[in-house]
Amino acid sequence: MFDCSDFLLDSPRGVALAASKRVSALLLSILFCSTALAQASSEADAYFSSGEVYLQSKQYSEAIKEFRQAIKLRPKWPEAYFKMGLAHFPRFLAVTVAAKT
Repeated sequence: MFDCSDFLLDSPRGVALAASKRVSALLLSILFCSTALAQASSEADAYFSSGEVYLQSKQYSEAIKEFRQAIKLRPKWPEAYFKMGLAHFPRFLAVTVAAKT
């Protein structure tokens, strides 16, 4: 028979039920977070790859935009920062040469 007192936190069954619900909620949170991280990671990879294509085709502004997006999704990615620096270098070089002439 169903008894509402089973769901009260001051009853032994209620405490066990609340604990199991917390564990279930925690497991669901972990699952959702890991899925979101995996999706963000694959999106970061896509932006990075796109940035590399733009970099190779000397479309530096577009490459910088793509590397920035990759870095937003995966902030601790040294290679993305390095490639973005490479995309900035031709601009820096052009400004430096123009300033000397």
